[in-house]
Amino acid sequence: MSTASTSDPASQALLDAARDRSPAEARRCHVLLDLLGTCDSVGRGLRRELARKDLTETGFRLLALLVRREPEVITSATASAALGLTRPAVSALLGRLEVSGLISRHRLQPDRRASAIRITERGRSAFAAALVHYREMVSYLMSGLDPAAVAVLDRTCTRLRQLSSPASFN
Repeated sequence: MSTASTSDPASQALLDAARDRSPAEARRCHVLLDLLGTCDSVGRGLRRELARKDLTETGFRLLALLVRREPEVITSATASAALGLTRPAVSALLGRLEVSGLISRHRLQPDRRASAIRITERGRSAFAAALVHYREMVSYLMSGLDPAAVAVLDRTCTRLRQLSSPASFN
């Protein structure tokens, strides 16, 4: 059995309850908790690598949005909807990226209340460097898995997403 962290009281309670049902249930619970812990660890590592390139995950996502949708006009409302962030969160993000010189904002005509968000050359360079670095990190992490393991992991993730959808709990 792998070494899932069970120091968390909620995780320990789940494991205890699963153990009371059956050894197989305890094993499934332990593996799922281990998977969740692994996902958290990988996510933290990838965010740390982005930080080495002076970007947050949300900053990286916004720059990706701007690059991928060029020459479309992107407003804060568009960014909010596309990134699944609140407008205040997008506003704060835009402020940080603008101060860093990674984006610029320009008032739209005739409605001067809205601004078009554009990526700057500095932002484009920062995004490209972070993308290469991020891709290398993903490649490194996945290099430890053979193709059969990648296929099993892909199917497993797909099935877990299907089972965890809101519709499956009703």
